[in-house]
Amino acid sequence: MTIDERPALMVEGKWADGALSRSLPVFARYLPGVPGVQLVGELEREQSFESGLRIVRAAPWLADLDLKAYGGSVLEAATPATDL
Repeated sequence: MTIDERPALMVEGKWADGALSRSLPVFARYLPGVPGVQLVGELEREQSFESGLRIVRAAPWLADLDLKAYGGSVLEAATPATDL
């Protein structure tokens, strides 16, 4: 995800695979300092890694998502989808 044309958050989604994807750590090397999270619909156990990457349950994480926490000033000036 980008905000103001800068990488702000790396997100990968899976339905039920609780293993860390191979691609997320690769992108993390190219985007140091950008948080990364793998969202899983049906997950038994959440995990955090030394790299800062996390695997979390999708529904609660999305319900609590606050884009302003990632520098979301663009949200206040966003164009409504009907104007696109």
